[in-house]
Amino acid sequence: MALKVGDTVRLKSGGPRMTITNVGDRPKEGTVIWCAWFTKAGEEKTGFYPAGAVEMDDGETVTIA
Repeated sequence: MALKVGDTVRLKSGGPRMTITNVGDRPKEGTVIWCAWFTKAGEEKTGFYPAGAVEMDDGETVTIA
């Protein structure tokens, strides 16, 4: 299944649920996934990750310490 804008994902290493805001290619990294998420304090954060570093979110709530 291809990742697309609007999908929710998590880093394979863990972390918050993130919403995909863009999917594209970068010359050195290959396919890159841009994401947005909110901290516990409600602050919006953004970042981008290699496609291989994220996986579809399973819908379970994960507590971030």
